[in-house]
Amino acid sequence: MDRIESHKVRIAVTIEWSGKRFEGASVVPDLPLDRLEGAADATLRALEAVLAQVEPSDPSPDDRLAFALQGAKVVGAFAQEYVLVNLNAHASRSALSLTGSAAVEEDMLRAAVMATLQATNRWVQLRLVSGEGGGSEDAGSHR
Repeated sequence: MDRIESHKVRIAVTIEWSGKRFEGASVVPDLPLDRLEGAADATLRALEAVLAQVEPSDPSPDDRLAFALQGAKVVGAFAQEYVLVNLNAHASRSALSLTGSAAVEEDMLRAAVMATLQATNRWVQLRLVSGEGGGSEDAGSHR
């Protein structure tokens, strides 16, 4: 997370896939909920970059993949804080609602990244396996 101007931050997330690094970024107001949603959105942008490498070289509008963040929130349950994310995955004229959660262990931004990866894990894995013939996501990190 880098401050880029008064009251705004740039949040970048880097994902490694098949030995390559893909970055997604989001610029948001420097407020707790906005930073949380910015981390989730940056993760989605990085995932879109990963998925773009397995799309056809000239995809039709129906083949393009995209994510839309619906929201992120911190909730308390069972004496623990969790980040919940809700998003839509769009492909081939359809949208699928996905949700994920992650316990806040070190910081909330990392939990937002992990909840987003958890929400998209199966959907992304199916796309990558069908587009590339196998593999799995190596790592997700935030800055």
